[in-house]
Formats: sequence, C-alpha cells, structure tokens
Amino acid sequence: MAQLFPVAELGALRPGATLSVPLADDGVALFNVGGTVSALHDGCIRCNAPLSEGIRNGMRVMCSRCGWDYDIQTGSVCAVPDLRIRSFEVSVVGSKLMLSVADWASGD
Repeated sequence: MAQLFPVAELGALRPGATLSVPLADDGVALFNVGGTVSALHDGCIRCNAPLSEGIRNGMRVMCSRCGWDYDIQTGSVCAVPDLRIRSFEVSVVGSKLMLSVADWASGD
C-alpha cells in the first residue's frame, strides 16, 4: 500500500528548479518543469552520479558525469526506454510536496 511522505515545501521548488531531498536512506531528485513537479531516484544507473546535479533540457535530464539522458516523468533512459530508474508520483497537499511511496523498503 502506498504512503504519502512530505519531502519539501512547494515554494522551495520554483518552475525550472531542481531539488535533491532525502527519503529513507536514499535521495530523490525533484524537478519543476513549467509548474509540474516530477520525482526520480537521485542516482544515475550507469555511474550513480546525482541526477539533481544533471543538465536539464525540457523533460530530460542528462547525467553530468556519464552523459546518459533520462525522461524526467518516467525515469526511462532515453536511448534504452526499457531501462529506467525509480520514479514517484508527486502530490501537493496544502503547501507540501508529497511523494507516493509503495513498499519503499522492498524497492517496489
């Protein structure tokens, strides 16, 4: 069953901004693209560099270390769409950004 976890204030993530936030023992990258907030695991599959430090281009983020591109909404590697990192559903409750996390400990 999914649980909602507060991770940031909406005002901390203005349009065009990226923010890295902790969740359990891991990190999540939040991206605000035109007022829509997306959330991905904050680590490149190939080299584990933080995607929150990547180079944004529209709905893509490029790893600053190895150059792999990711779709910000789905977590898919753009060159290999079946390869993906974890993405999270984001909700706004009041002024809080909330992540929907199902069975975080099991990795689902």
